[in-house]
Amino acid sequence: RDGDKGLYLSTGGFTQEARYEADRASTPVTLIDLDRLANLLTQYYDELDSDVKALVPLRKIWWPV
Repeated sequence: RDGDKGLYLSTGGFTQEARYEADRASTPVTLIDLDRLANLLTQYYDELDSDVKALVPLRKIWWPV
């Protein structure tokens, strides 16, 4: 239907063929690998609800440079 979107998450990454199929799909498909998932979680963690934070308990640490 109009406005449908797909999301595919893989902790093992994606083959070139999978990326090709996602690019040419009639419904937009977003591929998220483990690195992107980690980046998205850390980027948006403060905005997540408490149920999700309970599943993925993260704590900020400061590392001197």
